[in-house]
This record gives sequence, C-alpha cells and structure tokens, in this order.
Amino acid sequence: AATALAEQRFGDILAPLERAATLSTQDLMHWQQVRDIAGRIGDDDVALQAARELVRLAPKDLRHRLVLRELLGETGAVRDALTLARKLEAERPTDPLLTLSCAVLLGRLGRDEEAVRALRTAMRRAPENPLAWEILANLKTFKPDDPLLQELRSLAARSPDQPETAGLAYALGKAYDDVGDYEHALHWFARGSARILGKRLPRMDSFFQEAADVRAAFPANRIASG
Repeated sequence: AATALAEQRFGDILAPLERAATLSTQDLMHWQQVRDIAGRIGDDDVALQAARELVRLAPKDLRHRLVLRELLGETGAVRDALTLARKLEAERPTDPLLTLSCAVLLGRLGRDEEAVRALRTAMRRAPENPLAWEILANLKTFKPDDPLLQELRSLAARSPDQPETAGLAYALGKAYDDVGDYEHALHWFARGSARILGKRLPRMDSFFQEAADVRAAFPANRIASG
C-alpha cells in the first residue's frame, strides 16, 4: 500500500491496505503507517481502526490519543470523542487547548451552556486565546451590556494585527452583529480578514466600483428587454 501510494497508483492501494488492517501485530510502526495511508485516501474506517490499535498498544502516548480524538469527532462518534477529550483534560487540567476541545465537542452535541462554561474555564487559564474567544462568540448571543463584550472589545483593540489574532477580530465582529451594530461588525470582520491576508485583502471600495461598472454596462431596462 505504501509503495502504491508513493507511486500514486491509487487503485492499487485499497486491497493491500485492507489486508494490512486485518493483521494481528503489536508493531506500532505498522499501525501508524496504516493510519496515515488510510487518512490520506479518506478511508475513515481503517484509519479509525488503526488509531484505536495505536492507543491500545501505547495508551500513554498523547499524540496517538489526540489523533484518535480527532478521528472520532470527524467520523461522527462525537460522544466517544468527548469521553476521550475529558479524560485527556482530567490528566492535564492546566492545558487550555484540551479544555477547548471539550468545549467544541459539547457545542457539536448541542450542549451550548456546558460548552460556554468549559470555554470560560479555558479562558481563565489563557485569557487572550483568540481561538477560545472565536468559539465562544459562535456559541453565545451577546447583549449590549454583556461584560464579556466589554472585555472582548478591549482585548481585540490592543491585540496586534497578525494572523494569530484574527480570531479576536472575528469574535468581536460577531459580538457587534449580535447587538445590531453592523457598522462596527463589518469593520472587525474586515479587520480579521486583513490580519490573515494582509495586503492581499481587496479594498472594499473596489468592490463597490465594480458593482457600479456592472450596473452601468447592464442597465435594468436592457436586461428586462432581453
């Protein structure tokens, strides 16, 4: 399977990959290769089987457990992914990223209040984490007098215009949209894009000019008349 993949003979990969997945072996490298090849060709069932084998053989290896958590979530086994995520969080309670993963999975299960509580826990450990704020903004509806809005406004305003902080700008844009301040919402959504794209971000006035040019070239009466 590995040779066929390297030579891009994708039609020859599936059968040897399935045979490799049926082997009874304690070889970590074997299962890691099976997992990686299955992931690259989109065979979720075999990738998940291999990921489980790796965790069974090396139960303390954080990397294998994180990959299994991600695969469980991606293949629809969100409850199983959450169970594993909570075990990882309990083992490393000071790691905010593990708590964030729990929050995301809770949100996917529709347990938004629990997800928000998990996010607030993560944010107490890492109060300026852009990802936490972006996830929080998508889970809740801000109110004009919401103290979290004031906190987010201050944090976003003093954060540097860098790709790593784009999540803060997007979160503030969503918060302004929630409270009906669409002018500031548009400003912060655009600023978030600018933090990622930099000078590659098109100017908004160029879009408006293009729209005007199209309207001039194709007036409504001409379109209506065919």
